This record gives sequence, structure tokens and C-alpha cells, in this order.
Amino acid sequence: MDKQARPLAVLNAKGVSLIEVMISIGFLSVLLIPLGEMYLASYGGAGNVGYFDQASNLAQEMMEEITSKAYEDPTAGAGSFGTEEGSRVDFDDVDDFDSYGPNTPPKDIQNNDMSAYATFSRSVTVVNVSDVGPSNLPRANLNAQTDGSTGFKLVTVTVTWDEGRQMQTLERIVANYK
Repeated sequence: MDKQARPLAVLNAKGVSLIEVMISIGFLSVLLIPLGEMYLASYGGAGNVGYFDQASNLAQEMMEEITSKAYEDPTAGAGSFGTEEGSRVDFDDVDDFDSYGPNTPPKDIQNNDMSAYATFSRSVTVVNVSDVGPSNLPRANLNAQTDGSTGFKLVTVTVTWDEGRQMQTLERIVANYK
């Protein structure tokens, strides 16, 4: 085949220079480093989802136990506040749980360690709050009362893990309905 029969592109074809290869590699590395960091960050965050789920379940379990109890102590009567019983097994009203914990690992309803959750800690606070109404909401406007004279208690269950750096909190207002 002579020179004139070849296509024009073949005649003008040149190789890729070392400079062009280096520029391409540099450009790709500038793009791939942030993409790799995003991947690693999302991978690490995905592992925390399980911890958040477990913490939510631990908080919900405690909240259900608390709200299943009577609003006021059946034996001490109206206006009493605080833990009258010595052990969680004997808690019979909502405010018995005030200042319960922190327990690491959390304890079950029979006050046994839940060793499967050894990295978690769970605690509870209960506060009498002023009457709940449109003027007192949101929650920041609720005023704590020192006695049991109100018809509302704010229950807060807090679950922490990762040495206290991560936290899941569940709050509920319990009303004295008769």
C-alpha cells in the first residue's frame, strides 16, 4: 500500500506523551481521593445505624415499662414524689424511676445485667411539670415543679454509647388521668 492510499488519520497519528499521562493520572487522583473519603465516611456511618437502632429500642423498652406503672404511688397517696421502693423490681409508680441509672450495661425489668448491650448505658429522669397546654408548649416552656401538685410528669430516658459521645433520648409527658 502506498502513501496515498492510507487514510489521513493514520498518517497524522502520534503516541501519547509522558506529560499527558502524568496530567491524566493527576486529574484522576484529584477526583478519586474525595470520592474515596466519601465512601469511607458513609461506610463508617452505616455501622452507627445499628447502634442508633439498639439505643432507640433500649429507650423505648424502658419508657414502656415506666408508663405501664401508676401515675402516683398507690400507698403514699397524692402529691408524693420520688422513689419509695428500694429496687427497680418493686417500682410501682412513674416517679420511682427518677434518677434511675446510669446503668452500664443496662438492666432488664428483673434488674439483671443485659450483657449483650455492654457498650450502652441507660438512665432516667422524671420531673413534675406545670400544666401542659398551648401556652406551655414547646417542651422548653414547661416549668419543673418541686412537689407532686401537677397532673403531668416529664419522663426522659437517655441511652448513651461510644463512651458517652453518642446519645439517644426519648421524652414523654405522662398525665394523671382519672
